[in-house]
Amino acid sequence: MTTLQEIERLLTDYRAWLKDKTTLLEVNGAWVEITTPCIDRHNDALQIFGARQE
Repeated sequence: MTTLQEIERLLTDYRAWLKDKTTLLEVNGAWVEITTPCIDRHNDALQIFGARQE
């Protein structure tokens, strides 16, 4: 396996892990909470909130 192929495999594995560990939650019918497996120095998960578009 070449270096390029190994990097591609690692990226594919990382994308699959990130997708598997990321959650989506509808909040009050108007917001979506996206929680990622990434944490900050306080061990808090990275969360993003977005308004739903109608």
